[in-house]
Amino acid sequence: MAIQKTTLVSLIGRLENLDEVVLRLSRLDYFHPEEITSKSGAVSKAASAENPYTELADALRSACTDAGLTPVAVPGDQLERSSHDLNLADVRRFVESFRQGFDAADQKEKEIAKLVEEHRLNLSHLDMIRSFHTSFDELFKAKYLKVRFGRLPLENYKKLEHYQDKPFFLFTFSSDKNYQWCLYLTGEQHAAEVDSIMEALYFERVRIPDYLHGEPEDAAAYLEEKLAEEQAALEGCKGERDRLVEEGRETLLSYYATVQFMQETYGVRRFVGTSFDKFAGGDYFEFAGYVPAGKEGDFEALFGDLPTVVVTAEKSDDGAVPMLPGLVTHSMKEAHEKGTRPEKPTKLKNNWFARPFEMYVEMYGVPSHREIDPTPLVAFTYTLLFGIMFGDVGQGLLIVLGGFLFAKWKKSRLGEIIMRMGISSTLFGFLYGSVFGFEHALDPLYRAIGFAEKPVEVMNAQTINVLLIGAVALGVVLILTSMALNIYIGLKNRDYSKALFSQNGVAGFVLYATVISAIGLPMLGVSFSLNLPIILICIVIPIICIFMRVPLGNLLLKKDAFPEGGFGAYALENIFEMLEIAISFVANTMSFLRVGGFILSHAGMMSVVFTLAGMFGPVGYAVTVALGNLFVIGLEGLVVGIQVLRLEFYEMFGRYYSGEGVPFTPISQIVHEHAN
Repeated sequence: MAIQKTTLVSLIGRLENLDEVVLRLSRLDYFHPEEITSKSGAVSKAASAENPYTELADALRSACTDAGLTPVAVPGDQLERSSHDLNLADVRRFVESFRQGFDAADQKEKEIAKLVEEHRLNLSHLDMIRSFHTSFDELFKAKYLKVRFGRLPLENYKKLEHYQDKPFFLFTFSSDKNYQWCLYLTGEQHAAEVDSIMEALYFERVRIPDYLHGEPEDAAAYLEEKLAEEQAALEGCKGERDRLVEEGRETLLSYYATVQFMQETYGVRRFVGTSFDKFAGGDYFEFAGYVPAGKEGDFEALFGDLPTVVVTAEKSDDGAVPMLPGLVTHSMKEAHEKGTRPEKPTKLKNNWFARPFEMYVEMYGVPSHREIDPTPLVAFTYTLLFGIMFGDVGQGLLIVLGGFLFAKWKKSRLGEIIMRMGISSTLFGFLYGSVFGFEHALDPLYRAIGFAEKPVEVMNAQTINVLLIGAVALGVVLILTSMALNIYIGLKNRDYSKALFSQNGVAGFVLYATVISAIGLPMLGVSFSLNLPIILICIVIPIICIFMRVPLGNLLLKKDAFPEGGFGAYALENIFEMLEIAISFVANTMSFLRVGGFILSHAGMMSVVFTLAGMFGPVGYAVTVALGNLFVIGLEGLVVGIQVLRLEFYEMFGRYYSGEGVPFTPISQIVHEHAN
């Protein structure tokens, strides 16, 4: 049950070395940073929830991309300018100025390009009707005629012969492989009818712009002249845009690299404290945090080549290191106000078997340094209980395979936990003789090694009572173990009320063990009588101690026995609490009946699967058994996993564990979270 010891370290340096220090810190996976604030509390170093550099970095990235530049993030030691000298207001003004000039040139270029495209299209239309030697002005000023230029699909052009009696005149020009270019004239009163006919033949109208005058040849000459002017203007816009890009290239890319570096390392920078040292005559920065014991030398060596950077480790267990004038860590300040020692972060250290189960402990809350690490106990009991409740050789091996694949695919600790659950399920499957629900598949193996039958026949009526009593007995052992841990932790922290007089202390342990013995031992054929001395010493006195736990604890600490309100208020409140304690003892013990219940439930579910399979032929039987096994693994495996976790959290953790520690969060993890 190991909580790794940590050492508080302080890192102080000249401000010009900040970027290099930030770069090196951001890569560390063994440094837990502490927030630094002012002693007066007037200045808070806590960062806002959002990264303040993200918006500016996005603006710079967008400007570079639109300008055709490739923004590149570079390491801090390759930056062209020092980030602590960077004025963000100047950067914003530069980006806004560049964008205004670039967007204006770009917008003008787009507008001219649109005109060029339009004029080229109109010129291509004029090329198709150059044989029309009539002035557009004369044609369109006709008062009673409607004129339509355009093109007809060739297959529909041939259909016009069916409309020779209609009131319109058609003039054709050139044609290509798909269309016939033409115009039609009609009277104003017939325009709607003729337009409808042409629309049905998919006539595509081409409108002649108002700025085109004279015959098609004249209009084409005008457009060619305009196109030459616009092409020159287009080149001018491109030149202006290219000039802006060229002038701003170096500054844009340099600003982007610096701001991007600041964005990515914001998770580090928000922990820095800065101060002016009037004796040293300069601006200094400071980081403070914890490293695992034994890593102090590595941490100091990391900055050994920076002569103006000094690393100091705490020399005693008082949680203090040198700080710059006016600065203090947030945890030191809180501890000073409470009159306690600073709370150190908790870094768990467990062996290969227990390590994945740290995930469950962290879900509840990491232990403080005043507690013990429950991970090894969780690893053992969780694996044991799951195997007992879900014992099957074949299904257990499938669970092992599934956990292995999940661990490899997702790199998840849950996959490693599932592998251990599957191994336990397989081992208890040999005890129950069950392979994919076949309860007697291993009978030849048992006979070969000298057994008359398998060790445990789950569905035997006589076995059921044994399983249920055994489940409760196992629960009693685990509850008493939890109480013993609570006693140890309480004595370790000199919390005598918790260790000696609480329902989970010595008084509760003696009371619970006595009552359980009085009920359970006769059921097992062991004689146990509750005589008067046992009743007084092991029942009455513990009940009084539990009832008076607060006053007794206060007296041991040389404090006032009763809190505000006196004995009357205390007694009234604790009468109801004693009833709750009695009910919880019974409920917690009976809760372990589910362990035996799930053993029977698993066998019962597989019995249902085989009953259903028996309704089909050989192929249907095999398919039903296979699907039934997968269903039981998925459904019951999930339910059993959750129920075992519930037993861990409610029946065991609730007795000895609070999980109020500060998790050890490496600075590299903080950087990764803020960068994303």
